[in-house]
Amino acid sequence: TPLVLVPTVSPNRISSKGRITPEQIAAARHLIEGCPPGPVIVAGHYPYLYKTYAYNEASGRRLRNAPALRAMLGETGRQILYAAGHVHRFSFVKDPQYDNLQHLTSVAFFHQRRGAIEAGGFSEVQVHIDGFNVLSYVHANKWQRNLIPPKEGTEAGV
Repeated sequence: TPLVLVPTVSPNRISSKGRITPEQIAAARHLIEGCPPGPVIVAGHYPYLYKTYAYNEASGRRLRNAPALRAMLGETGRQILYAAGHVHRFSFVKDPQYDNLQHLTSVAFFHQRRGAIEAGGFSEVQVHIDGFNVLSYVHANKWQRNLIPPKEGTEAGV
Protein backbone atom coordinates (compact mmCIF):
# COMPACT_ATOMS: atom_id res chain seq x y z
CA THR A 1 0.00 0.00 0.00
CA PRO A 2 1.46 3.35 -0.94
CA LEU A 3 2.26 5.62 2.00
CA VAL A 4 2.73 9.33 1.37
CA LEU A 5 4.15 11.39 4.23
CA VAL A 6 3.34 15.09 4.27
CA PRO A 7 5.52 17.56 6.21
CA THR A 8 3.11 19.40 8.48
CA VAL A 9 5.33 20.13 11.50
CA SER A 10 6.41 23.74 11.86
CA PRO A 11 8.04 24.24 15.26
CA ASN A 12 7.82 27.64 16.88
CA ARG A 13 7.86 29.01 20.42
CA ILE A 14 4.48 30.75 20.44
CA SER A 15 1.97 28.11 19.35
CA SER A 16 1.75 24.47 18.34
CA LYS A 17 0.34 25.21 14.89
CA GLY A 18 1.41 23.12 11.96
CA ARG A 19 1.91 24.26 8.38
CA ILE A 20 1.85 22.84 4.89
CA THR A 21 2.81 25.03 1.95
CA PRO A 22 1.22 25.12 -1.50
CA GLU A 23 4.46 23.66 -2.90
CA GLN A 24 4.32 20.75 -0.45
CA ILE A 25 0.68 20.13 -1.33
CA ALA A 26 1.56 20.07 -5.04
CA ALA A 27 4.41 17.63 -4.36
CA ALA A 28 2.06 15.37 -2.37
CA ARG A 29 -0.47 15.46 -5.23
CA HIS A 30 2.28 14.42 -7.65
CA LEU A 31 3.24 11.49 -5.40
CA ILE A 32 -0.38 10.36 -4.98
CA GLU A 33 -1.03 10.57 -8.72
CA GLY A 34 2.04 8.40 -9.31
CA CYS A 35 0.85 5.64 -6.98
CA PRO A 36 -0.43 2.36 -8.43
CA PRO A 37 -4.21 1.84 -8.46
CA GLY A 38 -5.82 1.15 -5.11
CA PRO A 39 -6.08 2.83 -1.72
CA VAL A 40 -3.40 5.23 -0.48
CA ILE A 41 -2.46 6.18 3.07
CA VAL A 42 -1.38 9.79 3.58
CA ALA A 43 0.13 10.65 6.96
CA GLY A 44 1.05 13.90 8.66
CA HIS A 45 1.44 14.94 12.26
CA TYR A 46 -1.47 17.41 12.16
CA PRO A 47 -5.06 16.48 11.28
CA TYR A 48 -6.71 18.44 8.49
CA LEU A 49 -10.09 18.33 10.27
CA TYR A 50 -10.20 20.79 13.15
CA LYS A 51 -13.20 19.13 14.80
CA THR A 52 -14.62 15.61 15.02
CA TYR A 53 -16.74 13.75 17.58
CA ALA A 54 -13.57 13.18 19.67
CA TYR A 55 -11.82 16.56 19.67
CA ASN A 56 -12.14 20.26 18.89
CA GLU A 57 -8.75 21.82 18.11
CA ALA A 58 -8.01 25.24 19.56
CA SER A 59 -6.98 27.81 16.93
CA GLY A 60 -3.40 27.89 18.27
CA ARG A 61 -2.98 24.16 17.60
CA ARG A 62 -4.35 23.82 14.05
CA LEU A 63 -2.74 23.01 10.72
CA ARG A 64 -2.33 26.16 8.65
CA ASN A 65 -3.47 25.68 5.04
CA ALA A 66 -5.51 22.58 6.02
CA PRO A 67 -8.38 23.47 3.65
CA ALA A 68 -6.03 23.37 0.65
CA LEU A 69 -4.57 20.00 1.70
CA ARG A 70 -8.04 18.58 2.22
CA ALA A 71 -9.27 19.83 -1.15
CA MET A 72 -6.27 18.35 -2.95
CA LEU A 73 -6.77 14.95 -1.27
CA GLY A 74 -10.48 14.96 -2.07
CA GLU A 75 -9.99 16.04 -5.66
CA THR A 76 -7.64 13.13 -6.43
CA GLY A 77 -10.63 10.80 -6.43
CA ARG A 78 -8.44 8.09 -4.82
CA GLN A 79 -9.52 6.16 -1.73
CA ILE A 80 -7.34 7.88 0.88
CA LEU A 81 -6.92 7.35 4.59
CA TYR A 82 -5.37 10.44 6.14
CA ALA A 83 -3.68 9.45 9.41
CA ALA A 84 -2.55 12.00 11.99
CA GLY A 85 -1.58 12.33 15.61
CA HIS A 86 -1.20 15.64 17.47
CA VAL A 87 -4.62 15.61 19.18
CA HIS A 88 -3.96 12.40 21.17
CA ARG A 89 -7.57 11.30 20.71
CA PHE A 90 -8.90 8.37 18.70
CA SER A 91 -11.20 9.51 15.92
CA PHE A 92 -12.13 7.74 12.68
CA VAL A 93 -14.52 9.58 10.38
CA LYS A 94 -15.67 9.68 6.80
CA ASP A 95 -14.90 13.14 5.50
CA PRO A 96 -18.25 14.95 5.30
CA GLN A 97 -17.26 16.75 2.10
CA TYR A 98 -15.30 14.12 0.13
CA ASP A 99 -16.60 10.54 -0.19
CA ASN A 100 -13.13 9.21 -1.03
CA LEU A 101 -11.50 10.42 2.21
CA GLN A 102 -11.37 8.90 5.66
CA HIS A 103 -9.66 10.74 8.52
CA LEU A 104 -7.95 8.93 11.42
CA THR A 105 -6.33 10.30 14.55
CA SER A 106 -4.89 7.96 17.12
CA VAL A 107 -4.14 7.92 20.82
CA ALA A 108 -0.46 8.12 21.71
CA PHE A 109 1.11 4.78 22.66
CA PHE A 110 2.32 6.03 26.06
CA HIS A 111 -0.39 8.59 26.79
CA GLN A 112 -2.11 9.04 30.11
CA ARG A 113 -4.73 11.64 30.92
CA ARG A 114 -5.50 12.59 34.48
CA GLY A 115 -8.38 10.54 35.78
CA ALA A 116 -8.51 8.25 32.74
CA ILE A 117 -8.45 4.48 33.08
CA GLU A 118 -6.72 4.07 29.73
CA ALA A 119 -2.92 4.20 29.68
CA GLY A 120 -2.08 4.52 26.02
CA GLY A 121 -3.25 3.09 22.76
CA PHE A 122 -2.65 2.72 19.07
CA SER A 123 -4.48 2.03 15.82
CA GLU A 124 -4.08 -0.82 13.37
CA VAL A 125 -4.99 -0.07 9.76
CA GLN A 126 -6.08 -2.91 7.50
CA VAL A 127 -6.05 -2.09 3.80
CA HIS A 128 -8.43 -3.72 1.34
CA ILE A 129 -8.85 -3.16 -2.38
CA ASP A 130 -11.91 -0.99 -1.73
CA GLY A 131 -10.83 0.84 1.42
CA PHE A 132 -9.74 0.53 5.03
CA ASN A 133 -10.64 -1.10 8.33
CA VAL A 134 -9.32 0.36 11.57
CA LEU A 135 -8.79 -1.49 14.83
CA SER A 136 -8.38 0.64 17.94
CA TYR A 137 -6.31 -0.70 20.84
CA VAL A 138 -6.36 0.81 24.32
CA HIS A 139 -4.56 -0.31 27.44
CA ALA A 140 -6.77 -0.40 30.54
CA ASN A 141 -5.09 -2.98 32.78
CA LYS A 142 -4.69 -5.07 29.59
CA TRP A 143 -4.75 -4.44 25.84
CA GLN A 144 -8.27 -4.29 24.42
CA ARG A 145 -9.03 -4.32 20.70
CA ASN A 146 -12.09 -2.95 18.89
CA LEU A 147 -12.95 -2.83 15.19
CA ILE A 148 -14.17 0.73 14.67
CA PRO A 149 -16.32 1.66 11.67
CA PRO A 150 -15.83 5.23 10.49
CA LYS A 151 -18.40 7.64 11.83
CA GLU A 152 -20.11 10.10 9.60
CA GLY A 153 -18.29 13.41 9.74
CA THR A 154 -20.47 15.89 11.55
CA GLU A 155 -18.55 19.03 10.74
CA ALA A 156 -16.53 20.21 7.79
CA GLY A 157 -13.84 21.13 10.28
CA VAL A 158 -12.01 23.69 8.18
